[in-house]
Amino acid sequence: MALLKSSLQKLYEILLFFLSLLPKPDNIGNATVTDLVINSNWIVVIAVSAIHILYIIFQFWTTNRDVIDHFMYKRAIDINDIPAGTYRYLITIYTNWRPGAGTDAKVFIQMTGVLGQNTICYYLHNPYLHYRKLFGKSSDVSWFSLNTSMPIGEIRSLTIAHDNTGDYAAWYLNKIIVRDLQINKSWRFFASCWMTEDSRYPTAKAKLTLKPVDPDYVEPFLERMFEWARRIYHERPLTHWYNLNYITPLSLYCLE
Repeated sequence: MALLKSSLQKLYEILLFFLSLLPKPDNIGNATVTDLVINSNWIVVIAVSAIHILYIIFQFWTTNRDVIDHFMYKRAIDINDIPAGTYRYLITIYTNWRPGAGTDAKVFIQMTGVLGQNTICYYLHNPYLHYRKLFGKSSDVSWFSLNTSMPIGEIRSLTIAHDNTGDYAAWYLNKIIVRDLQINKSWRFFASCWMTEDSRYPTAKAKLTLKPVDPDYVEPFLERMFEWARRIYHERPLTHWYNLNYITPLSLYCLE
């Protein structure tokens, strides 16, 4: 025990020796420095304080906007009049990341299955969304809940259309995913084309009938890359250089 004590004492003396070689700072009064900075640079202090206050206010505003978006926008919206339906489908619609890909037109959807057709053409809208259009922004993802009284079976095709109204009717639809929540099975429908009747898009249509792709199908690398970039960079800085003026023809998965 005495040997351990002497070893620690020697180690302590060695550390004190090396610390004594370091320069010792002078005693600085923080109150004196603060008074000096404020008195000589009061304009800068006021400007920096104002920036900090505006930043805090902006943070509160953006947080509140995120809460509103989560409640009014990022939620599954019931699109039919059978809220007590025994069978439920979840429809996820992806708008492309290209600038101007959103639309302010009225969008409708209809599904056809093996057991029968969902005869009603449902209007996709969000009653909680008042300050912007549902599909009015690039890279938007929208969820809809469809309740039916009976299943339609294996989905063979899906028809989606819009009425081509509004100031920005052209819509670049990326893909649609339909999930049967009872059996936990999904069908993917890829469009990757413009939907409009504008003369600038000669091959585009305002109504598309899509068929589901094979479950093992993998999206093209560029689409997956820009989807990944969109999730990381909300302002999409990596997508503005890629084929902005290129008009994509009708998808290979379109039946008409």
